[in-house]
Amino acid sequence: MAAAAALRRGVLLVWLSHVPQHRFAGFRTLVRSCLGPNGRVLLIDKRDDQTPEPNAKDPYVMEYGPDLHRRRLQDGREYRLVKVIYEPDDLQALVTAEGWDAAIKATRLFIFGSAWSR
Repeated sequence: MAAAAALRRGVLLVWLSHVPQHRFAGFRTLVRSCLGPNGRVLLIDKRDDQTPEPNAKDPYVMEYGPDLHRRRLQDGREYRLVKVIYEPDDLQALVTAEGWDAAIKATRLFIFGSAWSR
């Protein structure tokens, strides 16, 4: 992206969890290339419920696997999708290792924060 068109801010809403872990570095490079000097990324994504209700599972998820879910739609079609659930400290460490500074926090259901290139 041309410097004149570079973004000062970017937002990743419920998206980071769909980037496979082995592609995180490439994704980070793509995001960084879209940001201008002192650019910052804001993010929010789903977190595993730390105090789940006994019957609170997503009714469309048929199988929970490490970094992969299998979902069935109402019409019966099934899909596998990448779903990497991060905890705040894990995401903070990953982002920092990729050359960013970050401030990551969480609520019971969501992880959120910002990251900026060093």
